[in-house]
Amino acid sequence: MTKENNHKYVEIFEKIDTLEEALCDMQDSLQILKDTLLDSYDKVMGEEVCADEIDAAKAIYDVIGEICVESLLDVDFKGEA
Repeated sequence: MTKENNHKYVEIFEKIDTLEEALCDMQDSLQILKDTLLDSYDKVMGEEVCADEIDAAKAIYDVIGEICVESLLDVDFKGEA
């Protein structure tokens, strides 16, 4: 394999690592958001949350996560890779 091909593979792996880190950061942020929203809802309402409301909040969380991942995939990277 030539040095040029090796360089291209290194660039691709670096970009994959960057995407992976961004996804992990987003996942952590979304989990914190989810926990905060559910906790604050319980405090404000002063009563137990029904299962349907929890399912709705989880669905919103999943949709937000999908939107974040899709937006990452739409990013145009600079370079040849």
